[in-house]
Amino acid sequence: MNMRALRPRERLITRTKIRWNFNWKMGDYVQKTGESNTRFYRIWYGIIRRTEHSHRKEYKNYGGRGIKMCPEWRDSFVAFREWALANGYDENLTIERLDNNGDYCPENCCWADKLKQENNKVNTIMLTHNGRTLSISDWAREQGVPYARLKKRVRLGWTPDRVLDLITYKNQYA
Repeated sequence: MNMRALRPRERLITRTKIRWNFNWKMGDYVQKTGESNTRFYRIWYGIIRRTEHSHRKEYKNYGGRGIKMCPEWRDSFVAFREWALANGYDENLTIERLDNNGDYCPENCCWADKLKQENNKVNTIMLTHNGRTLSISDWAREQGVPYARLKKRVRLGWTPDRVLDLITYKNQYA
């Protein structure tokens, strides 16, 4: 069906029908109970969008890298919701994949706060100093210095020891 050939009102009705049909295929449970308005549903459907809808901006970071949602969750919103409730779901947590390159499945997912999740990204820079490995943002928070300062030093090619020893030295004599 050519959506552009339709008048605006017809487009709206057609899109609504398409969305209704998609939800109906996922199981009439979601529609009949009104759970399509819940946070569980938004998270579940968000995973589908990231991993399957190639026109979405975030697809390149998920589906474009081969990350999928396991069939158990993909075929059943209820299975996803039950897993979430049994595995520490809370309103202030978000779903996180333990292996950044792994699929969304019960074995590879957990609930994490934003701070923990920020440290499990592909582009997180980790620094090891005195036997401890932390992200730049964790080092900045711990040492009380701006994140941008540490990131700039790393970009300039400084070694982790030089970046972090300088902070320790300044903090001792401040």
